[in-house]
Amino acid sequence: MATSKPSPDLVRIREFVERFAVRKSHGRGEHLLGVGAVNCQTQQRIARAPFMVPSLVLVLAGRKTVGRGRDALCCEPGGYLTISACSELDVVNVPEPSCGRYLALYLHFDRALVDRYRRIYPRQVGSVAVAPRSFRVQGGPLLDATVWHLLKACREPAIPAEIRLHRLMEVLLCAVQHAGAEHLLVSSGHQWRERVSSLLLADPSRTWAISEVGRRLGVSESTLRRNLRREATTYRSLVEDVRMATALYEVQCTSLAITTIAGNCGYSSSSKFTRCFERRFGMPPSRMRLQRA
Repeated sequence: MATSKPSPDLVRIREFVERFAVRKSHGRGEHLLGVGAVNCQTQQRIARAPFMVPSLVLVLAGRKTVGRGRDALCCEPGGYLTISACSELDVVNVPEPSCGRYLALYLHFDRALVDRYRRIYPRQVGSVAVAPRSFRVQGGPLLDATVWHLLKACREPAIPAEIRLHRLMEVLLCAVQHAGAEHLLVSSGHQWRERVSSLLLADPSRTWAISEVGRRLGVSESTLRRNLRREATTYRSLVEDVRMATALYEVQCTSLAITTIAGNCGYSSSSKFTRCFERRFGMPPSRMRLQRA
């Protein structure tokens, strides 16, 4: 949760993310594995935002609300929020009045990283059977320092990607052991949805045939469809979720042209992509991008 006086590392994190977000919005700066920044100058409402991998969100300016009604969670500056894999949440980002900006750091832990963590620390999964879709966790100087340790590696191009990945694992370890975020390691209760999503995320631009996905997962097409129905979803809707999750990230966190994003998400035309994006999130991608700082 937020504290009245930010730790020195939290101040450093905010300065880094501010610069990182500006560079990305101007088409500069490299892609950082597992790291993203979201900023906007006007209130942003995103309906049915898909989160395909477990994520840790650190709000740095403004306020973030996820969910709706009694289930809604609000996160203030300095606060950490976790989001489980394969979650679909309504999101509201509200700029801070004093600076006119909303700013947040996103850290994404893909399936391979979580599985690797489980193998190294098999006793730390905890007693949580099914992970909540979103959850506030107790941050503090230790978690801030671990996140800053990761970001310091990200700002040094000479540091190999494997070391950056190791430091991302350190953040996960700290969040689980010291911030009560063991649910990041726990399945959302949708095992097949997570397995299919992980495969589709490897190349969202590709037209994946369900027969090939089933073959890679070791089941027939009919068995895969049946397993997804048991988890209240379909293959088609899952493909759209993965494409829209990729689109949301690239619209918010990169300066890629909309036509390029459309291709990266498997759409043959930008007009079709724009219609799908607006139907999902309630605004076209061009308008969402204009909300950025």
